[in-house]
Amino acid sequence: MSGIADPKRLRCSGVSGGGNLSCWIIGHTDRFRAAVPENSLTNFNSLYGTSDIGAIFAVNELGGKPWEVPDIYARCSPVTYAHHCRVPTLLVVAENDHRCPPEQSEQFYTILKANGCIVEMLRFPGSSHDGATFGSFIVRRMHN
Repeated sequence: MSGIADPKRLRCSGVSGGGNLSCWIIGHTDRFRAAVPENSLTNFNSLYGTSDIGAIFAVNELGGKPWEVPDIYARCSPVTYAHHCRVPTLLVVAENDHRCPPEQSEQFYTILKANGCIVEMLRFPGSSHDGATFGSFIVRRMHN
């Protein structure tokens, strides 16, 4: 190792697509000490029917509808691997997010919880996908 990062203090986080990747990676490795996915996309099957862009986005990204390429939908969905997660996770959710609906994080939360992973969910009422991220929400609260 080059000594750039302390392996005992690594965390991963991201918003939207970055939240998707954060959920993905913690289902594949336990090298992180914490994860904070925000407004995450975790299940392409349900995203197809619940997101404001689901039917277009999922088809464009995955190459077909859920019933046409089910193996790709499963392979690309973090919920498929969530049962492997051992990384303490804080899921941050905007309750009025129509792009990555709260049900995406709720599914991931349920799987982590059921498998003994330390997990919490922080929900922001009235917040949308394009609204405040967790970081900017905290800054805004500090200035009020």
